[in-house]
Amino acid sequence: MIGSRLYLPSEIKLTCAGCGKSFSVSLRSLDGKESLMCAFCGAEMNVIESMPHFVRKQIYRAAREKVEEELVIKLDMMGRFLK
Repeated sequence: MIGSRLYLPSEIKLTCAGCGKSFSVSLRSLDGKESLMCAFCGAEMNVIESMPHFVRKQIYRAAREKVEEELVIKLDMMGRFLK
């Protein structure tokens, strides 16, 4: 399925694996970050793993579609080159 869009809220609730507490952050503040500190216990958290399942699923689906799209383009270019 190529071409679907990724719809994410402007704020997202993250859950700490250490203490189990949740807190909200803006998605813009997470741009480019792989980890952050829990607002309650200070433990380091993996951003993706701390997100709700439905959000991770959307992100993984969009990434997979982008890779598939790039692969189709590259294979098409290789096919044209080999002819």
